Order: sequence, then structure tokens, then C-alpha cells
Amino acid sequence: MPIFQHNGNTCFEYNGSTYFESELLPAGKRLDSSLITDGIMREIAVDFNGVERHLPLFTASGKVKRAAHWAAQDAALNGPEESPACRDARASRNDAPDTILIVDENGLPVGAMDAKQIQDDGLNLALTLAAHCGDEARTEQILSEHLMRHGTQGIGYVLTAAIKHMTNDILAGAFDVMEVATGAQPRAKMAEIAGMKDAPAGAWA
Repeated sequence: MPIFQHNGNTCFEYNGSTYFESELLPAGKRLDSSLITDGIMREIAVDFNGVERHLPLFTASGKVKRAAHWAAQDAALNGPEESPACRDARASRNDAPDTILIVDENGLPVGAMDAKQIQDDGLNLALTLAAHCGDEARTEQILSEHLMRHGTQGIGYVLTAAIKHMTNDILAGAFDVMEVATGAQPRAKMAEIAGMKDAPAGAWA
């Protein structure tokens, strides 16, 4: 396999295409099996300077999912209005089930999670934590179990879903009952503690 230098980068040719050495996975590393099983990526074994390395490549389906992933990120950064990139990506997916690509700090996909599964796991985490609130040791154990299950890259998605459910589906109802039953103002108290400048109406009454 031809290996050469170009603009200070080590490059190689494979199957008529040129790649940077940085595109290879580190020696001994492989793609997460879920990426291959879900048809998002494939990997090619190459002999690089006598060492077997693996080149991760997106499949056609994976390229569509990747476009949808980055389009969603673009929409999140540019406001609630659907961006043209997000609209085009959604149209090209033919309403396929949503898959969230999990990427590392370099943007390389290391796994994939079903969007519905993220919401289900987030709701389960919120309910389980709520059921054991006040028991610090048990809540620490629950969080540790979810971290082990989802890994450092995936846990952020699940925690985000859990926080949403905890806030909207558990705390909101509990605060409503507290306000009616006791006259307490839990939302106002939380705003006071947080030092919120845009506190809920009546928070400072």
C-alpha cells in the first residue's frame, strides 16, 4: 500500500482513494459493533507500516444519518426554526427511525443509540431516582449503573432526557400539589436559591 507525505501529513492510498493516517483508528482499536450492525459504518483492515490498522468508513445509509445528526446540531445552535440542512436531511431519510450518533472529542462516531431508547432510558432514570430520593447511597448507585450501561459518550444524552422528565413530569406536579396543600412557594424558593433574575411571577412576593 503506497504511503507518502503531503503538506506535512502522512497519507496512503487504498482502493483508488487517498486517506490521511489520522483517519485510521489507533492500533488495536475497532469500531463499536453497533455502528456496523446498524449499517452506519464499516471498517477496512489495512497494513500500515507492518501494523494492522482499521479504516472506518460511512455507508450510504450512515452518511444520511450523519447529515441528519449534524443538521439537528445546526438547528439547535440556530434556533427553533428548522434549518434548510435539517429539512433536507429529514426529507432524505424517508421517515426512517431516528438514530443518534455518539461521537468522541474528535467527532469520530463511537456508537449509536436509538432516539426513542434514549427517551425511555431517561424516563426510567428519572423515575428510579425519584423513587429513591433522599437515599444518597442508592441514587449514587443508580447513576453509576446508568454510566456503566451507556458509557461516558452516551450518558449525556440519557441525563438530558432524564432532567427533562424530572422537571416536567415529576417536579412540576409535586410543586403544584405543595403549593395547593401548604401555600408554600417552592418555585420561588428555587429561583431565590439560584439567584434568578427572571424568576417566576410572584417569586419575590
